[in-house]
Amino acid sequence: MTAARWLGLRSLLTLALVSALALGSVGLIELVERARSGGAALDLLALVGWRLPLLLRELLPALAAVAAAAVIAGLRRRGELLGLAAAGASPGVVTLAVTAALGAAGAGAAVGLELLAPVALDRSAEAEAALTGESLKVDGQWAVIDGGASVLRIGAVERDPASGGALADVTLVIREEGRMVERWDAARLSWDGERWIAEEGRVTRLDGDLAAVDGPSLLGEPRTVFDFVPPEELGVLTRRQATSELGALSLRRRGDEASRRWWWWRVFGGLTPLVLAGAAAAWTVRTPSGPALAVAAAAAAAAALTLTGLALAEAGAPGAAPAAVVLVGAALVGGAWIRRPCLSAAR
Repeated sequence: MTAARWLGLRSLLTLALVSALALGSVGLIELVERARSGGAALDLLALVGWRLPLLLRELLPALAAVAAAAVIAGLRRRGELLGLAAAGASPGVVTLAVTAALGAAGAGAAVGLELLAPVALDRSAEAEAALTGESLKVDGQWAVIDGGASVLRIGAVERDPASGGALADVTLVIREEGRMVERWDAARLSWDGERWIAEEGRVTRLDGDLAAVDGPSLLGEPRTVFDFVPPEELGVLTRRQATSELGALSLRRRGDEASRRWWWWRVFGGLTPLVLAGAAAAWTVRTPSGPALAVAAAAAAAAALTLTGLALAEAGAPGAAPAAVVLVGAALVGGAWIRRPCLSAAR
């Protein structure tokens, strides 16, 4: 087995171990927190299990950086980095081999997670609906609420309503004994903390026989304030349709600016593990630090860059998030490359 292949295999095994530890820890904490509110064990496991792939999308770059630092720091601690150099594998070759393996694994995982995202969102929403007792559907489909007394359809969630956000293209139908008696429509509903404020809102009342209803009633009466479903009851819908959690394919179909920002982050997210792994590997091979310090430094730097990227994807210009991470990561690699390699273990 060549040195590059051996290094690549060790890097992949380390990434798998780091990912399992991180997701296992986060999943256990989430499971304990969810269990406090009650619910069937299978529904809890399904909810947490389907949320983990969505979480891994955000953690993957930092995990790749941690794995790169752990691999190279471990090689130096055991004297293997010096042995590889004596056998002809220079520190630069080691850095490139580790970076290439983790970058390829990160890109492949990013593509797989993007394809899995719609299914994971649907399944986690179904599990949460089972826990809350509400059978809600998503993506503009009709949802039965209030124990069957009403049906609801929301075209889009612009922001989380519970935090003062807004809903777009909303229709609520109120039924009595299986018959529609009232229909509320609004182009946009915003929550001001106490009530729903409607834009282009109308209420259509269907009293008695449909054939006996006059024209104006069928057209609907304008309304500006709606006694609508409370925001906390829309948790499943809003989380399922949150722009930050949608996959790249879903984001591409939406034309708003927020979707474009997250689309850039998702599409070019496959480069982020490569850049951060390269930066962590380059600095670790040139800094005389032990494994614990190297891993901690890589985790802190990668977390800071990832959080910066997420913040720019939420509020920056389209394309700014991946560009910032790539440029800063490349600067870190360049800064590390001018330092001399440290082949021996830290004292």
